[in-house]
Parts: sequence; structure tokens; C-alpha cells
Amino acid sequence: IRVISDLSLTLDGAGPHVLAVDREGADAAHWVYTLAADEHDSPTAVLSRHRTVEHGAVQERFVARVYAGSLDGVLIRLAVGADFANLLELRAGRPSAGPVPMSSDATTLSAHATDIGVEIRTRGDAGKVVDRTIEWRLGLSAGESSTLEVEIRPSAVLDRPASGFDPTSPAPPETLSVESGSDRWTRSVASS
Repeated sequence: IRVISDLSLTLDGAGPHVLAVDREGADAAHWVYTLAADEHDSPTAVLSRHRTVEHGAVQERFVARVYAGSLDGVLIRLAVGADFANLLELRAGRPSAGPVPMSSDATTLSAHATDIGVEIRTRGDAGKVVDRTIEWRLGLSAGESSTLEVEIRPSAVLDRPASGFDPTSPAPPETLSVESGSDRWTRSVASS
């Protein structure tokens, strides 16, 4: 099951300019984006994005740094979508059913289906949840930095028994018998 279908980043409404990308093994990656540049197109402010996968959760850590000049009111948005699509269906070229409804409060986005859910939570004071996005407005001077941490944690809904299953009823006794004059064993389950 695909849990997150969208995790896209925009800087003041536009796609970011990528300076570098580095994979750190199978469970981590690092991106560096330009936030501002001087007249020679040299970055004066950058956004570093570090993603790790550990203990069943995705950790995203964003650090904005200003080396020269200042950033005033730059809006960073992280759009989040969940569709719980079947990966085999997607690989076969079938479209997903679309995004599932998400609920939110000031620091958390969450979505739940019948047997799976996901929570996207911000940590610290940097970001706030607005609709299906995490917004982070920067106001930094030269030498300053700001950090936003986001955790994405899927969850299985295990508190409901499978349909038609009654965990309070005992399993019916199983008996083995031999038909008279035969060497066939017959397995039967006593009915209640």
C-alpha cells in the first residue's frame, strides 16, 4: 500500500532550484535548494532537506540558512497527500482512487482508511498545518538559521476483527474418523 502520494515542496509558490542531491544508503537522502542568490547567481541562502527512514517512520528535517543578505517572508510549503493505493494496481497502470480526506490541527495532518492510517506531524515552532500543507514562513538575517522537522508515521488499524470473525466464540472441535471397511480418514468439524 502506498501511504503518501504527494510530498512536494514549493518556495514562494514555485518549485525549488536544486543545488545538490545525495543518497545516503537505502534509507536516507539529502537535498540542497537555493532560497536566494546574489547578482552572480551564487546562493546566499539555502534550504537543506534530509530524509531518513527508521523504525517504520519517515523523518524529514529542513534547515534554512542565510549566508549573506536576509530573507523576509519567504513561504515554504510542503504539500501532503495520501491515497492508500495498491502498489500492484499502480504498477499495472491503473490509477489510484484519488486522495483520501485528511483531518488536521495546528501541528498534525492525518488520514485513515478501513485498515490503515497515516499521521504527518511537525515538531518545534517552525511550521504550521494549513489544509493539506505544512507552511513555514522565514524571516532570517545573515548568519541565522531555522529548522523544521516533520515525521510521517503510517499505522495499521488492528483493533477491529476481520469481518465475520467472532473472537469470543470457541473454535469448533475437530474430529477424525475412519469409514467402516475403508482406509480413508475423514476430517469433520462439529457444528454448533
